[in-house]
Amino acid sequence: MMWHRNRAVRAVVVAVAVLALGACGDAGSPTGGATGASDGNQGSGNEGGGNEGGGNEGGGNNQPEFNFDLPVGEVGIDAAESEIYEPLRRGECDNAQQRLDGSTDNPESALWRNFHNPRNVLLFQAGIELCRKHRDEAQRWYDRAEREYGWGDTNRPKVCPMYQVTSSVLRHRPPSDFGCQGGTTKPWVENPETFARDDPRTPQNEAAETPSTSDSPID
Repeated sequence: MMWHRNRAVRAVVVAVAVLALGACGDAGSPTGGATGASDGNQGSGNEGGGNEGGGNEGGGNNQPEFNFDLPVGEVGIDAAESEIYEPLRRGECDNAQQRLDGSTDNPESALWRNFHNPRNVLLFQAGIELCRKHRDEAQRWYDRAEREYGWGDTNRPKVCPMYQVTSSVLRHRPPSDFGCQGGTTKPWVENPETFARDDPRTPQNEAAETPSTSDSPID
């Protein structure tokens, strides 16, 4: 009789233990699932490929800045470009502009007329604006030079370093990234009779202007 009663007690103890283990398993599953999902969001969402990994910091608004510092440069045959390059190298922005445009009393003294090509006029005007810290204006002249003429025939003394340094400042890259090219670019628009040239910076065509009647020979 005692043997049967002990056997019944052991059976009850085993049943209670089984129920207790089942309850523990049921309570642990939701917690484990939530932790797994949370870890997944943290790993592949906000940190891994979202805001920090490839978003705000990776794309970068912090572009490197380069100064408009022209080197001494080589002596070349483009005398007019050299006459603008040297004051710009010394930081004499207004002096360079006056030489480029000439005086109102003597417009023929404007050095832009003697530049090797019209693209160089736009490029050096961009350099003058950078010298003055007028970045937006410089960008406008630079973009026009690139769009309308391209960068052929920049492998020339004074023109090459002007192209490299100006490009470096506006494109946020080292000057050495911009190779000076050979070849050609669009030539001057020139009046075949008067040899007047069109200033590429102005909307009017100076080459099409005819001499005034007072300058015409008298019959």
